Amino acid sequence: MIVQKYTRWLLSVILFMSPISLFAQHQIEIAAMEVAVGDTFEVPVFLSSTKDISFIQMTVEYDSLQLKPVSPFVLPGADLGGLQLGLINTQLNRPLQDTLLTSKLLFQISGNAQSLTGNDLEIAQLKMVKTGAADTARIAFDTRGEYCSISTTELADIIEPELAFIDGMIYSPVLDTVEPKSIIHFPVDGAEFQPGLIVIKGSAYDSLGSGIASVELSLDDGMTWMAVIADSANFDQWHYDWQAAPGSYDFITRATDLAGNIGYSRVPRQITIVQPATVLELVIPGAAQVGTTIEIPLQMHHADNISFVQTTVEWDSSALRLQGVLIGANANGFSIGQLNRNLPFSTSATGTNTHALFQVAGNGVNALTGQSLEIAVLHFSVIGMPDSLTALAFDSECTHTYVSTAALQDICAPELQLISPVLPLVAQDQIDGHVLYYANNQPVDDVTITIAGPETRTVMTDQAGAYVIDELIRGSYTMTAMKSGNLNNAISASDALAIFQSTAFVRQLTPAQIRAGDVDRNGLLTGTDALAVLRYAAFFAAGTAAAGEWEFSATDSVIALQRQHTHDLSAYIL
Repeated sequence: MIVQKYTRWLLSVILFMSPISLFAQHQIEIAAMEVAVGDTFEVPVFLSSTKDISFIQMTVEYDSLQLKPVSPFVLPGADLGGLQLGLINTQLNRPLQDTLLTSKLLFQISGNAQSLTGNDLEIAQLKMVKTGAADTARIAFDTRGEYCSISTTELADIIEPELAFIDGMIYSPVLDTVEPKSIIHFPVDGAEFQPGLIVIKGSAYDSLGSGIASVELSLDDGMTWMAVIADSANFDQWHYDWQAAPGSYDFITRATDLAGNIGYSRVPRQITIVQPATVLELVIPGAAQVGTTIEIPLQMHHADNISFVQTTVEWDSSALRLQGVLIGANANGFSIGQLNRNLPFSTSATGTNTHALFQVAGNGVNALTGQSLEIAVLHFSVIGMPDSLTALAFDSECTHTYVSTAALQDICAPELQLISPVLPLVAQDQIDGHVLYYANNQPVDDVTITIAGPETRTVMTDQAGAYVIDELIRGSYTMTAMKSGNLNNAISASDALAIFQSTAFVRQLTPAQIRAGDVDRNGLLTGTDALAVLRYAAFFAAGTAAAGEWEFSATDSVIALQRQHTHDLSAYIL
């Protein structure tokens, strides 16, 4: 005989006693239950909302080795009122949000002219059978907006974080008092590294126990703890990405199982991150356009309490002309103390014939510590020949280039590492622009921009929606744009509802909105478009027309490139 026990009252007591309430304005919850192996059960799904909800789409994930949906898979809840169950999809071929689970189930509830509002409304029951013998089995929400959302009668979609989710747990009481084990495999005890990214790796196991719930890592012998990332089920393999800074560290780990038992790694690992040499680097901005002024930052890496910098830079005067040196963005409290263009000694680097010395001074009270610090910016006019290379170099003599610490210690080459670049000079044109979404002028990234003409080039827009195709031969170019995926929850049931309202003449859409809603591309907005959008929102593979495809305006146009040309595009999601 099946044993069912809702534990929602226990959760309510815990939350009431907690100093911070976990309830949001809108909440979806799956009840917790006790179920015997082989029993069929219906687990309730509850909605709490202060808004009038007219459409609900929920997607849950579960372990198919422990739980199996039973037809009709979803039953109407006792508080569903005038709303009705709609589409149910148990064949979702979509990536799981929780990699510890294996299967998905999606269902929709719609109300036409009806709506729901209130607390603890039972909107549905998930019908399942417990097939596995594990002591616990989770039914988890896929909280991403394209999978789980509720829509109001005001056509507003509510997704996380405004919509809170409480997953359900199907369990049988198990007495587990055995501590789990956790082991660090890398790095080994006594290892030394340079500052930067170090991937710490290990494993955890809970033999004959309830299973690993979490694994944590401490770098200070247990004073503070950080959660690691599971690389396999039950933390059999895990890793932690550590941005290491100079110092000594004592590593230990601890694993917590589902019964609350905690086990610690047996032997701490002692790791040392050594301070690297100080580095000065001239950072070129890529190719330099002849006839323009460029900025070349002077960066200092791995700085430790540096209070004074003297730098001598050499270059070819037929290619570059120094306009001046300004203090860098990361040298607050410092100033350019001296700039001497008339040095009494010759240049030393091949391909250079002039030089200048400048000082970055902390005025006796300031010091610099850190990595990738911009301490000065050199401004040059580019006067050389196109399609040539010119050298920029440090004069590495200790009396010409060195740094001083606040402890009055001078550091020069070879202890001070100097990185000198080679600068390419070009005299060509470019096409640039932005891709913005038609409805809100937000940038659209990862759009493939292709031009064809004297050259064929392809670039991608960045996070600001910007693209640049530079160093182009002048002539006529044809541009096209393409993008797939990354819809960012742009399509929902509210879009279908807006199309329905437009076809019923209760809502007037703009020409751009009509273009976006015409997913069958026949020039009209009809119920066919709305149905295709609904099917797309439920992840059906057929009957969705062109829903979810991108289109762009101002493409397939000819650009006569005679100078720098800006060409902006508008993006639409059908």
